[in-house]
Amino acid sequence: MTEHPVRLSDSMSTPAGAAMEYVKLGWEPLRLPPLKKSPAGKWKEPREWTEAKIQAAFSDDSNVGIALGERSSGLVDIDFDCREAAELAKILLRDYPSFGRPSSPHSHRVIQAELKKGRYTFELPKEAAVKLGAARAMLLEVRGDGHQTMFPPSTHPSGEKVQWHIGAISAPLVEPEELLKLCGVIATLSVVSMAYPNIAGERDEIAMMLAGVLVRAGFEDELIDDLIECVATLGGDEEAHKRRGKSSATRARIDAGKGTWGLPELCSRLGIEEAEPAMRKWLGSEGAAKRGVRSDRPVIFIRGGNLPAEVDEAEAALLAAGLGVYQRGESLVRVVRLPHSEGDDGVKRPSGALLIHPVSVAWLREKFAISAVWMKHGKEEPYPINPPTEHARALLARVGEWRAPVLRGVVSCPTMRADGTILQEPGYDAASGLLYDPGGVVFPQVPETPTLADAQEAMRILKKPFREYQLPTSADWSVLLAAVVTSVIRRVLPSSPLFAIDAPTAGSGKTLMCEAVGVIASGYKPTIISQGKRRRKTKSAWRAS
Repeated sequence: MTEHPVRLSDSMSTPAGAAMEYVKLGWEPLRLPPLKKSPAGKWKEPREWTEAKIQAAFSDDSNVGIALGERSSGLVDIDFDCREAAELAKILLRDYPSFGRPSSPHSHRVIQAELKKGRYTFELPKEAAVKLGAARAMLLEVRGDGHQTMFPPSTHPSGEKVQWHIGAISAPLVEPEELLKLCGVIATLSVVSMAYPNIAGERDEIAMMLAGVLVRAGFEDELIDDLIECVATLGGDEEAHKRRGKSSATRARIDAGKGTWGLPELCSRLGIEEAEPAMRKWLGSEGAAKRGVRSDRPVIFIRGGNLPAEVDEAEAALLAAGLGVYQRGESLVRVVRLPHSEGDDGVKRPSGALLIHPVSVAWLREKFAISAVWMKHGKEEPYPINPPTEHARALLARVGEWRAPVLRGVVSCPTMRADGTILQEPGYDAASGLLYDPGGVVFPQVPETPTLADAQEAMRILKKPFREYQLPTSADWSVLLAAVVTSVIRRVLPSSPLFAIDAPTAGSGKTLMCEAVGVIASGYKPTIISQGKRRRKTKSAWRAS
Protein backbone atom coordinates (compact mmCIF):
# COMPACT_ATOMS: atom_id res chain seq x y z
CA MET A 1 0.00 0.00 0.00
CA THR A 2 1.20 3.50 -0.80
CA GLU A 3 0.00 6.95 0.12
CA HIS A 4 -1.39 9.24 -2.59
CA PRO A 5 -1.95 12.72 -1.19
CA VAL A 6 -4.49 14.70 -3.20
CA ARG A 7 -4.98 18.43 -2.77
CA LEU A 8 -8.65 19.35 -2.32
CA SER A 9 -9.90 21.34 -5.29
CA ASP A 10 -13.11 22.72 -6.74
CA SER A 11 -13.72 19.38 -8.45
CA MET A 12 -14.31 17.84 -5.02
CA SER A 13 -17.42 19.97 -4.61
CA THR A 14 -19.52 17.78 -6.95
CA PRO A 15 -20.27 14.07 -6.48
CA ALA A 16 -18.81 13.13 -9.89
CA GLY A 17 -15.70 15.27 -9.38
CA ALA A 18 -15.13 13.83 -5.89
CA ALA A 19 -15.61 10.29 -7.18
CA MET A 20 -12.88 10.86 -9.78
CA GLU A 21 -10.48 12.22 -7.16
CA TYR A 22 -11.15 9.18 -4.97
CA VAL A 23 -10.34 6.88 -7.89
CA LYS A 24 -6.97 8.66 -8.19
CA LEU A 25 -6.35 7.81 -4.53
CA GLY A 26 -6.94 4.16 -5.29
CA TRP A 27 -10.33 4.16 -3.57
CA GLU A 28 -13.45 2.64 -5.07
CA PRO A 29 -16.41 5.06 -5.07
CA LEU A 30 -20.02 3.92 -4.70
CA ARG A 31 -23.07 5.84 -5.91
CA LEU A 32 -25.48 6.44 -3.03
CA PRO A 33 -29.05 7.68 -3.46
CA PRO A 34 -29.71 11.31 -2.46
CA LEU A 35 -29.77 11.83 1.35
CA LYS A 36 -28.89 8.14 1.89
CA LYS A 37 -25.91 6.59 3.70
CA SER A 38 -26.07 3.17 2.00
CA PRO A 39 -26.03 2.06 -1.65
CA ALA A 40 -29.19 0.88 -3.35
CA GLY A 41 -29.00 -2.71 -4.59
CA LYS A 42 -25.95 -4.96 -4.74
CA TRP A 43 -22.64 -3.21 -4.18
CA LYS A 44 -20.24 -5.81 -2.75
CA GLU A 45 -18.78 -6.79 -6.10
CA PRO A 46 -15.83 -4.55 -7.11
CA ARG A 47 -16.49 -2.22 -10.03
CA GLU A 48 -14.07 -0.61 -12.45
CA TRP A 49 -14.75 3.09 -12.91
CA THR A 50 -13.90 5.31 -15.85
CA GLU A 51 -14.50 9.03 -16.05
CA ALA A 52 -17.37 8.47 -18.47
CA LYS A 53 -19.02 5.91 -16.21
CA ILE A 54 -18.67 8.21 -13.21
CA GLN A 55 -20.18 11.18 -15.07
CA ALA A 56 -23.10 8.98 -16.09
CA ALA A 57 -23.67 7.44 -12.66
CA PHE A 58 -23.21 10.41 -10.28
CA SER A 59 -25.75 13.20 -10.58
CA ASP A 60 -25.46 16.48 -8.71
CA ASP A 61 -27.77 15.25 -5.95
CA SER A 62 -26.09 11.82 -5.55
CA ASN A 63 -24.24 10.92 -2.40
CA VAL A 64 -20.78 9.34 -2.59
CA GLY A 65 -19.72 6.23 -0.69
CA ILE A 66 -16.40 4.44 -0.56
CA ALA A 67 -15.98 0.65 -0.45
CA LEU A 68 -13.54 0.12 2.43
CA GLY A 69 -10.72 -2.36 2.89
CA GLU A 70 -8.90 -4.19 0.13
CA ARG A 71 -11.08 -2.69 -2.60
CA SER A 72 -9.72 0.76 -1.68
CA SER A 73 -6.02 0.06 -1.00
CA GLY A 74 -6.66 -1.01 2.58
CA LEU A 75 -8.70 2.07 3.49
CA VAL A 76 -10.12 2.03 7.03
CA ASP A 77 -12.83 4.33 8.40
CA ILE A 78 -12.87 5.20 12.10
CA ASP A 79 -16.43 6.27 12.89
CA PHE A 80 -16.89 8.18 16.16
CA ASP A 81 -20.41 7.78 17.52
CA CYS A 82 -20.02 10.13 20.49
CA ARG A 83 -18.70 13.67 20.80
CA GLU A 84 -16.16 12.68 23.46
CA ALA A 85 -14.44 10.16 21.19
CA ALA A 86 -14.24 12.64 18.29
CA GLU A 87 -12.67 15.28 20.56
CA LEU A 88 -10.11 12.88 22.06
CA ALA A 89 -9.20 11.72 18.55
CA LYS A 90 -8.06 15.28 17.81
CA ILE A 91 -5.16 14.52 20.17
CA LEU A 92 -4.40 10.83 19.60
CA LEU A 93 -5.27 10.65 15.89
CA ARG A 94 -4.51 14.22 14.89
CA ASP A 95 -2.47 13.14 11.84
CA TYR A 96 -5.34 11.15 10.32
CA PRO A 97 -7.55 12.96 7.75
CA SER A 98 -11.03 13.69 9.08
CA PHE A 99 -14.45 14.67 7.80
CA GLY A 100 -17.93 15.25 9.20
CA ARG A 101 -20.91 17.56 9.15
CA PRO A 102 -21.42 20.86 11.05
CA SER A 103 -23.32 19.29 13.96
CA SER A 104 -20.81 16.41 14.21
CA PRO A 105 -17.39 17.60 12.96
CA HIS A 106 -14.41 15.23 12.80
CA SER A 107 -16.78 12.29 13.25
CA HIS A 108 -14.78 10.17 10.77
CA ARG A 109 -11.05 9.65 10.29
CA VAL A 110 -9.43 7.53 7.58
CA ILE A 111 -6.19 5.56 7.47
CA GLN A 112 -4.70 2.59 5.63
CA ALA A 113 -4.21 -0.65 7.58
CA GLU A 114 -4.36 -4.41 7.09
CA LEU A 115 -7.07 -5.30 9.59
CA LYS A 116 -7.58 -8.96 10.48
CA LYS A 117 -11.34 -8.43 10.71
CA GLY A 118 -13.68 -6.24 8.73
CA ARG A 119 -15.10 -4.44 11.77
CA TYR A 120 -14.08 -3.69 15.36
CA THR A 121 -16.52 -2.09 17.78
CA PHE A 122 -15.95 -0.23 21.03
CA GLU A 123 -19.30 -0.41 22.79
CA LEU A 124 -20.34 0.23 26.38
CA PRO A 125 -22.00 -2.61 28.30
CA LYS A 126 -25.73 -1.97 28.49
CA GLU A 127 -25.73 -1.45 32.28
CA ALA A 128 -22.90 1.10 32.04
CA ALA A 129 -24.59 2.95 29.18
CA VAL A 130 -27.81 3.24 31.20
CA LYS A 131 -25.97 4.40 34.31
CA LEU A 132 -24.05 7.05 32.36
CA GLY A 133 -27.11 8.18 30.46
CA ALA A 134 -25.26 7.72 27.17
CA ALA A 135 -27.30 8.48 24.07
CA ARG A 136 -25.72 5.47 22.38
CA ALA A 137 -23.81 2.50 23.75
CA MET A 138 -21.54 2.53 20.70
CA LEU A 139 -18.56 4.81 21.21
CA LEU A 140 -16.68 4.20 17.97
CA GLU A 141 -16.22 1.67 15.18
CA VAL A 142 -13.26 0.70 13.01
CA ARG A 143 -14.45 -0.55 9.61
CA GLY A 144 -12.61 -2.18 6.71
CA ASP A 145 -13.34 -5.10 4.36
CA GLY A 146 -17.03 -5.68 3.62
CA HIS A 147 -18.12 -2.23 4.73
CA GLN A 148 -18.66 1.18 3.16
CA THR A 149 -18.94 4.77 4.38
CA MET A 150 -20.61 7.90 3.05
CA PHE A 151 -17.88 10.40 2.10
CA PRO A 152 -17.81 14.12 1.21
CA PRO A 153 -19.41 15.93 -0.55
CA SER A 154 -22.50 13.88 0.33
CA THR A 155 -25.54 15.33 2.07
CA HIS A 156 -26.41 13.67 5.39
CA PRO A 157 -30.01 12.51 5.88
CA SER A 158 -30.34 15.45 8.28
CA GLY A 159 -29.72 17.80 5.36
CA GLU A 160 -26.21 18.81 6.48
CA LYS A 161 -23.30 18.77 4.05
CA VAL A 162 -20.45 16.31 4.79
CA GLN A 163 -17.05 17.94 4.30
CA TRP A 164 -13.33 17.37 4.77
CA HIS A 165 -11.57 19.25 7.58
CA ILE A 166 -8.15 19.29 5.91
CA GLY A 167 -6.47 20.88 2.90
CA ALA A 168 -5.31 17.58 1.39
CA ILE A 169 -6.21 13.92 1.67
CA SER A 170 -3.42 11.44 2.50
CA ALA A 171 -4.45 8.38 4.49
CA PRO A 172 -1.34 7.35 6.49
CA LEU A 173 -0.19 3.74 6.81
CA VAL A 174 -0.78 2.45 10.34
CA GLU A 175 -0.06 -0.88 12.04
CA PRO A 176 -3.39 -2.46 13.03
CA GLU A 177 -2.30 -3.18 16.62
CA GLU A 178 -1.27 0.45 17.10
CA LEU A 179 -4.53 1.69 15.59
CA LEU A 180 -6.68 -0.55 17.81
CA LYS A 181 -4.68 0.41 20.89
CA LEU A 182 -5.22 4.11 20.24
CA CYS A 183 -8.92 3.55 19.57
CA GLY A 184 -9.15 1.56 22.80
CA VAL A 185 -7.59 4.44 24.72
CA ILE A 186 -10.03 6.87 23.08
CA ALA A 187 -12.98 4.65 24.07
CA THR A 188 -11.69 4.34 27.65
CA LEU A 189 -11.15 8.07 28.05
CA SER A 190 -14.57 8.76 26.52
CA VAL A 191 -16.17 6.70 29.29
CA VAL A 192 -14.10 8.49 31.95
CA SER A 193 -15.16 11.89 30.60
CA MET A 194 -18.83 10.82 30.70
CA ALA A 195 -18.44 9.76 34.34
CA TYR A 196 -16.20 12.68 35.33
CA PRO A 197 -17.20 13.94 38.81
CA ASN A 198 -19.12 17.16 39.39
CA ILE A 199 -17.60 17.63 42.86
CA ALA A 200 -14.45 19.75 42.65
CA GLY A 201 -12.66 17.99 45.51
CA GLU A 202 -12.61 14.65 43.70
CA ARG A 203 -11.30 15.83 40.35
CA ASP A 204 -7.62 16.02 41.23
CA GLU A 205 -7.57 12.43 42.49
CA ILE A 206 -9.41 11.21 39.39
CA ALA A 207 -6.78 12.95 37.24
CA MET A 208 -4.03 11.24 39.26
CA MET A 209 -5.66 7.81 38.78
CA LEU A 210 -6.05 8.45 35.07
CA ALA A 211 -2.38 9.43 34.87
CA GLY A 212 -1.46 6.08 36.41
CA VAL A 213 -3.44 4.22 33.75
CA LEU A 214 -1.87 6.21 30.91
CA VAL A 215 1.69 6.02 32.23
CA ARG A 216 1.40 2.24 32.38
CA ALA A 217 -0.01 2.29 28.84
CA GLY A 218 3.35 3.70 27.70
CA PHE A 219 2.45 7.30 26.81
CA GLU A 220 4.79 10.27 27.27
CA ASP A 221 4.10 12.92 29.93
CA GLU A 222 3.13 15.79 27.61
CA LEU A 223 0.64 13.63 25.70
CA ILE A 224 -0.82 12.33 28.98
CA ASP A 225 -1.27 15.88 30.24
CA ASP A 226 -3.07 16.81 26.99
CA LEU A 227 -5.40 13.82 27.29
CA ILE A 228 -6.21 14.44 30.95
CA GLU A 229 -6.95 18.09 30.28
CA CYS A 230 -9.23 17.08 27.38
CA VAL A 231 -11.09 14.56 29.58
CA ALA A 232 -11.53 17.18 32.28
CA THR A 233 -12.78 19.74 29.76
CA LEU A 234 -15.28 17.27 28.30
CA GLY A 235 -16.39 16.49 31.85
CA GLY A 236 -17.21 20.14 32.51
CA ASP A 237 -14.23 20.90 34.74
CA GLU A 238 -13.78 24.68 34.71
CA GLU A 239 -10.22 24.23 36.02
CA ALA A 240 -9.23 21.54 33.52
CA HIS A 241 -5.82 23.13 32.92
CA LYS A 242 -4.94 22.55 36.58
CA ARG A 243 -5.18 18.77 36.11
CA ARG A 244 -1.94 18.80 34.11
CA GLY A 245 1.33 17.66 35.67
CA LYS A 246 -0.10 14.48 37.19
CA SER A 247 1.80 12.26 34.78
CA SER A 248 5.28 13.38 35.86
CA ALA A 249 4.35 13.02 39.53
CA THR A 250 2.90 9.54 38.90
CA ARG A 251 5.93 8.46 36.90
CA ALA A 252 8.17 9.66 39.73
CA ARG A 253 6.25 7.47 42.20
CA ILE A 254 6.59 4.49 39.88
CA ASP A 255 10.32 5.16 39.46
CA ALA A 256 10.66 5.29 43.26
CA GLY A 257 8.88 1.93 43.60
CA LYS A 258 5.85 3.44 45.31
CA GLY A 259 2.26 2.34 44.74
CA THR A 260 -0.01 4.17 42.31
CA TRP A 261 -3.70 3.94 41.48
CA GLY A 262 -4.83 2.01 38.42
CA LEU A 263 -7.92 1.14 36.41
CA PRO A 264 -9.82 -0.79 39.15
CA GLU A 265 -9.66 2.12 41.60
CA LEU A 266 -10.52 4.60 38.83
CA CYS A 267 -13.67 2.66 37.85
CA SER A 268 -14.64 2.17 41.49
CA ARG A 269 -14.27 5.87 42.30
CA LEU A 270 -16.31 6.85 39.21
CA GLY A 271 -18.96 4.22 39.96
CA ILE A 272 -18.58 2.49 36.59
CA GLU A 273 -17.44 -0.97 37.69
CA GLU A 274 -19.68 -2.47 34.99
CA ALA A 275 -17.47 -0.87 32.33
CA GLU A 276 -14.14 -2.06 33.74
CA PRO A 277 -13.96 -5.39 31.80
CA ALA A 278 -14.64 -3.57 28.52
CA MET A 279 -12.12 -0.85 29.33
CA ARG A 280 -9.53 -3.47 30.25
CA LYS A 281 -10.11 -5.16 26.90
CA TRP A 282 -9.80 -1.84 25.04
CA LEU A 283 -6.51 -1.11 26.78
CA GLY A 284 -5.16 -4.49 25.66
CA SER A 285 -4.91 -6.16 29.07
CA GLU A 286 -7.90 -8.53 28.86
CA GLY A 287 -5.84 -11.56 27.84
CA ALA A 288 -3.38 -10.93 30.65
CA ALA A 289 -6.20 -10.59 33.18
CA LYS A 290 -7.70 -13.92 32.07
CA ARG A 291 -4.41 -15.64 32.74
CA GLY A 292 -3.93 -14.22 36.20
CA VAL A 293 -1.02 -11.91 35.47
CA ARG A 294 -0.82 -8.29 36.53
CA SER A 295 -3.13 -6.41 34.18
CA ASP A 296 -2.01 -2.82 34.71
CA ARG A 297 1.15 -3.27 32.63
CA PRO A 298 1.44 -2.25 28.98
CA VAL A 299 0.96 -5.03 26.43
CA ILE A 300 3.61 -5.66 23.77
CA PHE A 301 2.57 -7.72 20.75
CA ILE A 302 5.33 -9.59 18.90
CA ARG A 303 5.12 -9.88 15.13
CA GLY A 304 7.62 -10.31 12.33
CA GLY A 305 9.44 -7.28 10.99
CA ASN A 306 8.55 -5.02 13.92
CA LEU A 307 11.61 -5.45 16.16
CA PRO A 308 12.60 -1.73 16.43
CA ALA A 309 9.12 -0.61 17.51
CA GLU A 310 8.80 -3.50 19.98
CA VAL A 311 12.18 -2.66 21.54
CA ASP A 312 11.02 0.97 21.85
CA GLU A 313 7.90 -0.24 23.71
CA ALA A 314 9.97 -2.54 25.92
CA GLU A 315 12.36 0.27 26.85
CA ALA A 316 9.47 2.63 27.65
CA ALA A 317 7.79 0.00 29.84
CA LEU A 318 11.07 -0.80 31.59
CA LEU A 319 11.69 2.85 32.47
CA ALA A 320 8.05 3.46 33.47
CA ALA A 321 8.24 0.51 35.86
CA GLY A 322 11.15 2.18 37.69
CA LEU A 323 13.35 -0.93 37.93
CA GLY A 324 16.61 0.99 38.32
CA VAL A 325 18.18 0.83 34.86
CA TYR A 326 20.72 3.51 33.93
CA GLN A 327 23.25 4.22 31.22
CA ARG A 328 26.90 4.74 32.05
CA GLY A 329 29.42 5.17 29.27
CA GLU A 330 28.84 2.41 26.74
CA SER A 331 26.83 0.17 29.07
CA LEU A 332 23.39 -0.19 30.57
CA VAL A 333 23.88 -0.68 34.30
CA ARG A 334 22.07 -1.25 37.57
CA VAL A 335 23.11 -0.57 41.14
CA VAL A 336 23.43 -3.43 43.64
CA ARG A 337 24.33 -3.53 47.32
CA LEU A 338 26.90 -6.22 48.10
CA PRO A 339 25.29 -8.74 50.50
CA HIS A 340 28.59 -9.93 52.01
CA SER A 341 32.28 -9.16 51.89
CA GLU A 342 34.25 -10.53 48.97
CA GLY A 343 37.53 -10.03 47.17
CA ASP A 344 40.97 -11.42 46.47
CA ASP A 345 44.53 -10.30 45.76
CA GLY A 346 44.38 -8.03 48.78
CA VAL A 347 41.35 -6.10 47.46
CA LYS A 348 38.29 -6.78 49.60
CA ARG A 349 34.89 -5.12 49.19
CA PRO A 350 32.92 -4.94 52.44
CA SER A 351 29.29 -6.01 52.79
CA GLY A 352 26.86 -3.20 52.12
CA ALA A 353 29.01 -1.59 49.43
CA LEU A 354 27.14 -0.10 46.47
CA LEU A 355 28.32 -1.46 43.13
CA ILE A 356 27.50 -0.36 39.58
CA HIS A 357 26.89 -3.61 37.72
CA PRO A 358 26.44 -4.12 33.93
CA VAL A 359 23.00 -5.31 32.84
CA SER A 360 22.97 -8.81 31.36
CA VAL A 361 20.62 -10.25 28.75
CA ALA A 362 19.10 -12.68 31.27
CA TRP A 363 18.45 -9.93 33.84
CA LEU A 364 16.96 -7.67 31.17
CA ARG A 365 14.57 -10.38 29.95
CA GLU A 366 13.32 -10.90 33.50
CA LYS A 367 12.69 -7.17 33.96
CA PHE A 368 10.99 -7.00 30.55
CA ALA A 369 8.59 -9.66 31.87
CA ILE A 370 7.95 -7.67 35.05
CA SER A 371 7.36 -4.33 33.31
CA ALA A 372 5.11 -5.48 30.42
CA VAL A 373 2.84 -8.27 29.24
CA TRP A 374 4.33 -9.90 26.13
CA MET A 375 1.83 -11.41 23.71
CA LYS A 376 1.75 -13.11 20.35
CA HIS A 377 -1.21 -13.54 18.01
CA GLY A 378 -2.57 -17.08 17.81
CA LYS A 379 -5.10 -18.59 15.43
CA GLU A 380 -8.01 -17.73 17.70
CA GLU A 381 -6.70 -15.27 20.28
CA PRO A 382 -3.44 -13.77 21.53
CA TYR A 383 -1.39 -15.78 24.02
CA PRO A 384 1.36 -14.71 26.48
CA ILE A 385 5.03 -15.40 25.83
CA ASN A 386 8.33 -14.74 27.58
CA PRO A 387 10.25 -11.69 26.34
CA PRO A 388 12.44 -12.76 23.38
CA THR A 389 16.20 -12.82 23.84
CA GLU A 390 16.72 -10.86 20.62
CA HIS A 391 14.79 -7.90 22.07
CA ALA A 392 17.05 -7.78 25.13
CA ARG A 393 20.15 -8.01 22.94
CA ALA A 394 18.83 -5.30 20.63
CA LEU A 395 18.29 -2.88 23.52
CA LEU A 396 21.76 -3.56 24.95
CA ALA A 397 23.25 -2.85 21.52
CA ARG A 398 21.69 0.63 21.29
CA VAL A 399 24.77 2.37 22.66
CA GLY A 400 24.26 6.13 22.58
CA GLU A 401 20.52 5.80 21.83
CA TRP A 402 19.19 4.78 25.24
CA ARG A 403 16.57 6.85 27.04
CA ALA A 404 17.63 5.58 30.47
CA PRO A 405 18.98 8.20 32.92
CA VAL A 406 22.72 8.81 32.82
CA LEU A 407 24.40 7.57 36.01
CA ARG A 408 27.55 9.42 37.08
CA GLY A 409 27.93 7.63 40.39
CA VAL A 410 26.35 6.44 43.62
CA VAL A 411 26.44 8.05 47.06
CA SER A 412 25.33 6.81 50.47
CA CYS A 413 25.03 10.09 52.31
CA PRO A 414 23.79 13.60 51.48
CA THR A 415 26.12 15.48 49.17
CA MET A 416 26.40 18.80 47.39
CA ARG A 417 25.58 19.35 43.73
CA ALA A 418 27.87 21.32 41.44
CA ASP A 419 25.62 24.39 41.80
CA GLY A 420 25.94 24.35 45.59
CA THR A 421 22.48 22.93 46.36
CA ILE A 422 22.13 19.90 48.60
CA LEU A 423 21.22 16.43 47.35
CA GLN A 424 19.46 14.79 50.30
CA GLU A 425 16.35 13.08 48.89
CA PRO A 426 16.93 9.34 48.29
CA GLY A 427 16.68 8.15 44.69
CA TYR A 428 18.10 9.17 41.34
CA ASP A 429 18.93 12.87 41.03
CA ALA A 430 18.71 14.08 37.42
CA ALA A 431 20.55 17.35 38.13
CA SER A 432 23.75 15.63 39.27
CA GLY A 433 23.36 12.20 37.69
CA LEU A 434 23.89 10.60 41.10
CA LEU A 435 21.90 7.86 42.77
CA TYR A 436 21.54 8.54 46.49
CA ASP A 437 20.91 5.34 48.46
CA PRO A 438 21.37 5.82 52.23
CA GLY A 439 20.68 2.14 52.89
CA GLY A 440 17.85 2.85 55.31
CA VAL A 441 19.76 5.47 57.30
CA VAL A 442 17.79 8.67 57.98
CA PHE A 443 20.07 11.72 57.98
CA PRO A 444 19.07 15.06 59.53
CA GLN A 445 17.98 17.61 56.93
CA VAL A 446 20.79 19.92 55.78
CA PRO A 447 19.62 23.55 55.58
CA GLU A 448 19.86 25.07 52.08
CA THR A 449 21.02 28.38 53.56
CA PRO A 450 23.07 27.50 56.68
CA THR A 451 23.96 30.13 59.27
CA LEU A 452 27.34 30.64 60.93
CA ALA A 453 26.00 28.80 63.97
CA ASP A 454 25.06 25.85 61.73
CA ALA A 455 28.58 25.78 60.31
CA GLN A 456 30.19 25.87 63.75
CA GLU A 457 27.96 23.06 65.00
CA ALA A 458 28.78 21.00 61.90
CA MET A 459 32.49 21.54 62.53
CA ARG A 460 32.10 20.31 66.10
CA ILE A 461 30.30 17.15 65.00
CA LEU A 462 32.78 16.52 62.17
CA LYS A 463 35.79 16.64 64.51
CA LYS A 464 34.20 14.35 67.08
CA PRO A 465 35.24 10.96 65.52
CA PHE A 466 38.87 12.14 65.50
CA ARG A 467 38.97 13.66 68.99
CA GLU A 468 41.53 11.11 70.29
CA TYR A 469 44.12 12.00 67.65
CA GLN A 470 46.97 14.27 68.69
CA LEU A 471 47.54 16.35 65.60
CA PRO A 472 50.44 18.77 65.99
CA THR A 473 49.09 21.86 64.19
CA SER A 474 45.82 23.47 63.09
CA ALA A 475 46.98 22.90 59.50
CA ASP A 476 46.89 19.15 60.12
CA TRP A 477 43.30 19.46 61.34
CA SER A 478 42.42 21.49 58.26
CA VAL A 479 43.82 18.81 55.94
CA LEU A 480 41.93 16.06 57.79
CA LEU A 481 38.62 17.93 57.66
CA ALA A 482 39.23 18.78 54.00
CA ALA A 483 39.68 15.05 53.33
CA VAL A 484 36.33 14.31 54.97
CA VAL A 485 34.43 17.01 53.06
CA THR A 486 36.13 16.06 49.78
CA SER A 487 35.12 12.41 50.20
CA VAL A 488 31.49 13.44 50.70
CA ILE A 489 31.28 15.67 47.60
CA ARG A 490 33.90 13.95 45.41
CA ARG A 491 31.35 12.76 42.83
CA VAL A 492 30.55 16.31 41.69
CA LEU A 493 34.14 17.60 41.67
CA PRO A 494 36.06 17.62 38.36
CA SER A 495 39.25 16.86 40.32
CA SER A 496 40.46 16.69 43.90
CA PRO A 497 43.75 16.69 45.84
CA LEU A 498 45.50 13.53 47.02
CA PHE A 499 45.60 13.31 50.81
CA ALA A 500 48.67 11.65 52.31
CA ILE A 501 48.75 10.51 55.95
CA ASP A 502 51.96 9.62 57.79
CA ALA A 503 53.08 9.20 61.38
CA PRO A 504 56.41 8.95 63.25
CA THR A 505 55.75 5.35 64.40
CA ALA A 506 53.79 2.30 63.29
CA GLY A 507 50.45 1.66 64.99
CA SER A 508 49.61 5.34 65.32
CA GLY A 509 46.17 4.89 63.68
CA LYS A 510 46.78 5.94 60.07
CA THR A 511 44.65 3.11 58.64
CA LEU A 512 41.92 3.75 61.21
CA MET A 513 41.84 7.43 60.25
CA CYS A 514 41.45 6.54 56.55
CA GLU A 515 38.68 4.08 57.37
CA ALA A 516 36.87 6.71 59.45
CA VAL A 517 36.91 9.12 56.50
CA GLY A 518 35.53 6.36 54.26
CA VAL A 519 32.79 5.36 56.71
CA ILE A 520 31.57 8.96 56.93
CA ALA A 521 31.28 9.16 53.14
CA SER A 522 29.91 5.69 52.37
CA GLY A 523 28.58 4.08 55.55
CA TYR A 524 31.04 1.18 55.41
CA LYS A 525 34.78 0.62 55.56
CA PRO A 526 36.41 1.51 52.27
CA THR A 527 38.40 -0.97 50.21
CA ILE A 528 42.07 -0.49 51.02
CA ILE A 529 44.85 -1.57 48.69
CA SER A 530 48.31 -2.13 50.13
CA GLN A 531 51.22 -0.65 48.26
CA GLY A 532 53.04 -3.99 48.33
CA LYS A 533 56.72 -4.72 47.81
CA ARG A 534 58.68 -4.76 44.56
CA ARG A 535 61.58 -7.15 44.19
CA ARG A 536 64.81 -5.59 42.95
CA LYS A 537 66.32 -7.40 40.00
CA THR A 538 69.85 -8.67 40.41
CA LYS A 539 72.40 -8.60 37.63
CA SER A 540 71.73 -12.27 36.96
CA ALA A 541 68.03 -11.57 36.87
CA TRP A 542 68.55 -8.78 34.36
CA ARG A 543 70.60 -11.12 32.22
CA ALA A 544 67.90 -13.77 32.45
CA SER A 545 65.30 -11.31 31.35
